[in-house]
Amino acid sequence: MAKLENVRTIDMVNGEITKIAYDGAEYVKVEEEAKVDDILLRVKNGITTQVTVGEFYEAHRNEGGNSDKVYYRDEGGDVMNSRSSNFVAFRKVNADITTVLAEVADRVTALEGRVDVLEGKDEELKEGDKVRISGASVYGRDSDGEYGTYQYADSDGEHFVKLDSGTGRYFFRRQLTKVDAPTQTITHNGAEYTLVDRKAQPGDVVVFTENSNSNFTKGKAYGTVYERGDALRVLDIEGIQRSLYHPTFKRTEANTLVYAPKAQSFQVGDYVKPLPSADSEYGITGGSMKLGKVKTVNSDLFYIEVVAHENSRIIGRELNVRTKHFRKATQEEVEAVTQPKTGDIVVITANTNGSRNAVGDIGKVGYTDGICANVDVPGKPKTPKVRGNWTILTEMRLATPAEIAKYEAAVADAEKPKLKVGDYAVVTGGSNGLTEVGDVARIVKDDNSSIPYKLEHTNGGYAGWKAAVNLRKATDAEVAKAKAPKLKAGDYVRALADGEYDDMLEGDLGKVEREDEYDEYSVKVRLLDGSDYDFFRPQDIELVDAETAQKAELFAKIGRKVDEFKKGDIVRYVPGETKIHGLREYPGIITEVEKIGWDGTILLREPAFVTSSYGMYTAVSELELLTPVESRVDRK
Repeated sequence: MAKLENVRTIDMVNGEITKIAYDGAEYVKVEEEAKVDDILLRVKNGITTQVTVGEFYEAHRNEGGNSDKVYYRDEGGDVMNSRSSNFVAFRKVNADITTVLAEVADRVTALEGRVDVLEGKDEELKEGDKVRISGASVYGRDSDGEYGTYQYADSDGEHFVKLDSGTGRYFFRRQLTKVDAPTQTITHNGAEYTLVDRKAQPGDVVVFTENSNSNFTKGKAYGTVYERGDALRVLDIEGIQRSLYHPTFKRTEANTLVYAPKAQSFQVGDYVKPLPSADSEYGITGGSMKLGKVKTVNSDLFYIEVVAHENSRIIGRELNVRTKHFRKATQEEVEAVTQPKTGDIVVITANTNGSRNAVGDIGKVGYTDGICANVDVPGKPKTPKVRGNWTILTEMRLATPAEIAKYEAAVADAEKPKLKVGDYAVVTGGSNGLTEVGDVARIVKDDNSSIPYKLEHTNGGYAGWKAAVNLRKATDAEVAKAKAPKLKAGDYVRALADGEYDDMLEGDLGKVEREDEYDEYSVKVRLLDGSDYDFFRPQDIELVDAETAQKAELFAKIGRKVDEFKKGDIVRYVPGETKIHGLREYPGIITEVEKIGWDGTILLREPAFVTSSYGMYTAVSELELLTPVESRVDRK
């Protein structure tokens, strides 16, 4: 059977039911596993949705099933396992139920009188009071749990209430409980919201005044609301998306307070944080952006600079976004992200304390006392005789990735270790007609003269001679970029690392579409099947020959790996290193794949005119796919 009807509560302790009556018998709560013929009270939601918290079900043994387990039937008639964590068991006891029920009736009458006093039922209501409804209206319309505004009492003692849903209905006085008016403004996740009289919309925050399941807490704010398909959704206490409105659990429009985002006034220089609604609107400036800074404001749009982000390569970008998806950051949030700490690379933005660090210098933060910090700038090291590199914390900012790279290059240049044969060096000056500033070359000889270093280009070509003053040791990244293949649109390449956005992965083959020399991830590559593309650093890809790529492209278009053959494929035999083969005397012959061997070799069908004592097993390297079996019209 499904849920039980006419189960009566006889006794409760601290709000928990301890004794019930059903079908002329009395049952008491037991602190042990349920047994057959017990009555089960659902107290917690589980996997099935056809069981209601607060309803009772009969425990029985599953017919033909495990005799040691107790089951019940849900409201759809299905037999379900009664998990002890989801139910409380009640067991039948011997008692005169008529006497018990009479005692209960007396207790209920007394309790109702006390509840009326506690809930203020004897309190006089006046026009405009906010009230909560219990039960149906005088004329039978279900209004249990709804809220409304008290209007007046008529001569028959019936009280007229205008419900928040907009409908006016009559109730008895005992059904009305005076409640405090809801808060007009709330703060949620750092943003302010204002109470509005309408149905919820994406971007709103909601407070449920009634809710009959454990996914939400009554009176707590949830949001922001978002739309999924045709339904409004909101995350519950565990971060799981749920339907906003759900009448079964009393989450109705009448029982839901709606708070709309309060309009904010932004100014240039304000720091901002994304609201949850930004996640569904933007990629870069969604929840992965930890802090942004307003650069320009134009009505409901502004440009923001990414100050802090989960992806450090994004920092410094400026994007045009709608103000409604952002809020002003608190001082604590700004300081948590922007306050430089020991080890950070920073840029000096001002110098009001006479520091020897100039505006624009890039250095590393050393010791800090919370107000100032030692900032060591390459070329201006702190020594016992040279001091004065203290800079006020508010007169520096965190460096961007490009500035950090510049700092690292400056450190390498300042330290300037003696170059040796085999090192790669970057040309910093001194034209010799064979190199340009920025070229990377390898040192192949050192004759200890005033111009000691003989250079060689990364392609092996002669690069002339250079003095030490016009060279610095190249970083690993600079060497890798210099050695990277020179690419052009249409080249076939293989990824040696994942792409910038992980849309292409290591080992994928693709075709170059363009290269932008001013971007670190400068090469745009599209997958051979055209389904997606990504960006790579030149050193993260390698050229592959057109034949290999075109072969991979052919297999990719039919959804197979390279050299993946199937039974029924039409192929051409191309003799290779295998000297003994039944088709060796018939190079270029076209036949059919008959079987795939356990070791990956292919068994070909032997044409009728071929007479050979040798086998037909063939290596994949000796086959050319002509027609995949999926494309054959002579086979189903």
